[in-house]
Amino acid sequence: MVNDVFRYEVKDAAGATSTTTITFSITGANDPPVNNFNGTAISSSSTTTVTTAKDTAIDFSSANSKLLSVSDADTNLSSITIHVDSGTLSFTSSPTNVSLSASSGSTITITAPSGTDAQKQSYLNSALALLRYTPNSGFTGTDFLTISSKDALNAWDSDGIAINVPAT
Repeated sequence: MVNDVFRYEVKDAAGATSTTTITFSITGANDPPVNNFNGTAISSSSTTTVTTAKDTAIDFSSANSKLLSVSDADTNLSSITIHVDSGTLSFTSSPTNVSLSASSGSTITITAPSGTDAQKQSYLNSALALLRYTPNSGFTGTDFLTISSKDALNAWDSDGIAINVPAT
């Protein structure tokens, strides 16, 4: 909360004065996290799509222009949950400074148990930069990756990415 005080004095024609104080109190709001793909917010009004060949994994990293990240203006990001319908999520190497609900599976929740808020956000994004998606063996079609992020005050964002796995 931010307070500001404004004092003013009024004087009439006879020289009598009156002083008044006005206090303004401004309370900020908790901003929800924002899920990003290659540095751009994922929008529910357009479809973000990636493509991989049948039986071929995708690494969600900056090296191949498929980086997932989460930003939070309040830097109080607390967890990220990733889910896919027809594949397996795993990591290209073990993430550090985070806790994982599982090291692989169709749903993984990542939390950062310690550090400053800014460090936690960095740790969570470092883990996302190691994320790998592998379609189920023989799967072709469209799978969906859902990324849901939540901050310490329970504001959240949930978005989807279509993963095309063509037959040829």
